[in-house]
Amino acid sequence: MGALNMTLLSVVVPLAPGEESWRALSADLALLPDGAEVLFVGSEDPSSRQESTGPSAKMGTWLFSSGSRAGVMNAGADAAKGEFLWFLHADSKFGPDAVSALYRAVRSHPESLHYFNLAFFGADARLTRLMRMNEWGARVRSWALKVPFGDQGFCISKSLFKKVGGFPEGMAYGEDRAFVMRARGRGIKVRSTGATLYTSDRKYKNNGWLKTTLLHQYRWIKLAWPSR
Repeated sequence: MGALNMTLLSVVVPLAPGEESWRALSADLALLPDGAEVLFVGSEDPSSRQESTGPSAKMGTWLFSSGSRAGVMNAGADAAKGEFLWFLHADSKFGPDAVSALYRAVRSHPESLHYFNLAFFGADARLTRLMRMNEWGARVRSWALKVPFGDQGFCISKSLFKKVGGFPEGMAYGEDRAFVMRARGRGIKVRSTGATLYTSDRKYKNNGWLKTTLLHQYRWIKLAWPSR
């Protein structure tokens, strides 16, 4: 892993009400070096989850925070002890290569906002072909426009996170994109780790590929070019 002491890493996992995907994520979080901090933050009383078993029950800290998703993530960042914050969705998956790539990226460019290339898991053969288009679009948007989305696993130093002002609260959606734009406005470079982070395609399955894709694009365009 190099000389970087990644006990300085805090992983913040926001949880929606009733979210259970964190159970599968626990196996991947076990790949982190000893001392890395994991914070599960949700709007439900964490005492209701204490019956959980597995790596997360041993290595994760449960926090309660009411309010928006942005507020939940900001609460996790405030409580984090690490020098670097990695915001990770509960339905994400990653391997050892992603962990190594993140450490190299942070060591090489500690003053940047880092993200991962996006790929989806869980699709059947028909949906997989469609999801490849979304993966390609995410790479072009992130590389060319420097606007990755939250499911691409943002990592930033805690000091820079505070400088940016955290995730903007009070937004119905798009707090991740707004955070990126804030960071860029502060002169913070947006960089890919070069590794891939996998996210569930469940929204596309549940709501339909075309409807979900068009909704994401509409919201992204609306935030990027708001009406005057």
